[in-house]
Amino acid sequence: MFDDVSQALLTFLVAYSISTLELVTSKYPKTFRLFFFKSWSLHIYSCIYGVLAFTLALILKELIASKVVQISGLGLSNPWVLAVFVGIFSKAFLKTRIYTLTINSTTLPIGLDTIVHVFEPFLLHHIDLDNFNAVKEFIQEYNHFTLKAVKDRVKKNIPNNLSNDAANQAFLLDVNASIDPLYIMELYLYQYGIKTFKRVFR
Repeated sequence: MFDDVSQALLTFLVAYSISTLELVTSKYPKTFRLFFFKSWSLHIYSCIYGVLAFTLALILKELIASKVVQISGLGLSNPWVLAVFVGIFSKAFLKTRIYTLTINSTTLPIGLDTIVHVFEPFLLHHIDLDNFNAVKEFIQEYNHFTLKAVKDRVKKNIPNNLSNDAANQAFLLDVNASIDPLYIMELYLYQYGIKTFKRVFR
């Protein structure tokens, strides 16, 4: 198991990084750069997952001894490899039932993910708001474009290999129906990302 706290700290860093990457690449793949360094909620979210993984690393020996957790695999006898492994799969480990509470005939499993249910909805809501505000602030810098100019630039800048894609067809329907240039630019940003947006509307 872990020989010292430094290996548990490695688990913290890996879990922090993985939880951050998982969230931003799944929910905000095109816009996370706009709020990544501004969103305290995002980093608190990742930090909590890191702390839970760190705690898990410290008690892992006891969990294995009590047969609550069983771990086997190539290289996992090395504590540094194990630290990385636990960090990467920390969310799965958090579902481990550490305690069992029985009330009358009802059995309630209690694990570290019980803590997750307390903070996660609140922080995810605020991360959504951080993304929303960052996108609105970014788009506002381009409010000098007219509706016609925006539609013309958008329609001329859809990659040929994506033009028949179902998502792009739906996107074009929204563009044609909208009379708000800022909304169209926001759609374009979410569809193609910051780099392409800046090239089109520079």
